[in-house]
Amino acid sequence: MKHKRSVLISPIFSPDSIIAIIVRYRIEKLVLLVDKQIKNEQRESIEKLRQTFGKALSIDQKEIELFNIVDITTRTIEIIREYQNDYEIILNISTGKRTQAFGMIYGSTIVAEHVERIIYYDHDTAEMIEFPVLCHGLSEVKGQILRYLNKNESIEKIHRETGKSKSMIYSHIRDLKEKGYLDEEGNLTEIGQILVH
Repeated sequence: MKHKRSVLISPIFSPDSIIAIIVRYRIEKLVLLVDKQIKNEQRESIEKLRQTFGKALSIDQKEIELFNIVDITTRTIEIIREYQNDYEIILNISTGKRTQAFGMIYGSTIVAEHVERIIYYDHDTAEMIEFPVLCHGLSEVKGQILRYLNKNESIEKIHRETGKSKSMIYSHIRDLKEKGYLDEEGNLTEIGQILVH
């Protein structure tokens, strides 16, 4: 079996945790999540990484909206899907803002089968802590219902398309509301919107 290469997906502020993870896990590709309004600290950290690793490491940058958790989550999912076939995916949640870490973790639950590790690097102890890769646990039918509701489709159309009884569809909708994927009016919440991507 061919060994997959490793890609590290990481926000960028301080490069310290990124460097430690690159060395420990023999990362071959680095994907940096950068703010659309890139800060000088981010530019300097990117330059330090380029100087440190030169041509030995491929470095890509992907723009995100720094405080928009839905954007961060959906971009994380897109990036994981982009690299899932050729790379083992490792996420670094050590650097950057909390919204970035939360968005990356939540995104990883949607495509958990493609994420190898989630790493937190403790700057005080230089210890690397591996978080479990969790799955959101949404069934295929509930996912279909969310996608139909996102398109404002009727219960009748959902019934015809899925082959599920209307009472079963309403039961799933109640469950989706209880889990916070739908609001009381049946509209997708931010979390629900993330799941349909």
